[in-house]
Amino acid sequence: MNPLIQPFIQTEISYLMNNLNKLFPNDELAYYSLQGKNELQIRDKIAWELQTKIDNKFGQNKFIVRREWSMEGRSKFDMAVLEVDPNNTDKSEPVALLEFKAQSFVNKEDWFYGSFYLDVKNMWAFCAERKEVDMYFIFLHSTQSQKHVSGGYGDAITYKDIFDKKNTLLSISPSLPSETSTIWNGFYSNAVIKSSMFTKNGILKSHFNKGTAVSSSPQINYNVKFTVPHPAFQNVGRSFGYEWYVAPMIWGPFKYGDINIK
Repeated sequence: MNPLIQPFIQTEISYLMNNLNKLFPNDELAYYSLQGKNELQIRDKIAWELQTKIDNKFGQNKFIVRREWSMEGRSKFDMAVLEVDPNNTDKSEPVALLEFKAQSFVNKEDWFYGSFYLDVKNMWAFCAERKEVDMYFIFLHSTQSQKHVSGGYGDAITYKDIFDKKNTLLSISPSLPSETSTIWNGFYSNAVIKSSMFTKNGILKSHFNKGTAVSSSPQINYNVKFTVPHPAFQNVGRSFGYEWYVAPMIWGPFKYGDINIK
């Protein structure tokens, strides 16, 4: 394996995910986010940008950034970076695997630990024989901060019935990308990071039901220390009167030995 490729991928993934508003034309990502989950649109854009950057750095046809990749009859991964065998261009080996998950604060979509667990377990099991492969899991949290006052765009909006209720999550949406402390402090301390993913006692909580513990859950234990990401919401434009923000959390890269799954 080229020793430079994995650090390069890590740097570029971090840059691309933290500059989503630069990857799409004005308001395009807001348009996608208003009408449903945005993980596929973001995944595809990241794949193209990463392929272009890798080609420019290492030369064309040395690496393949592949969407929906699988091997040996196993489940598909959202994205894989493959290194081409110089002696047989029909063969390649993965150097990084990535999974994307989209979630919306706006429509109160529950995000369950089990879904995360199954994806990570699938990666982890695959990497048991490929311990040098990097594993990434990327969360995409979307929300909006401004509501159209005149209405009339019902057919353009997926969650119109929720948007038009007084109990929408507008109150927790940031008015500016930097105003994220209340949202993320609660999300990490009471929900996903400190109380669920990163504990060893199996006590899990939903970020929309912070006081409820979920027992008898599978565990992911961590053998390495790392900095927990605390992403800012990026303004990705306006669509039909709604101003949208997306916050990407990058979990990884991890190697096979960095985690232990029960």
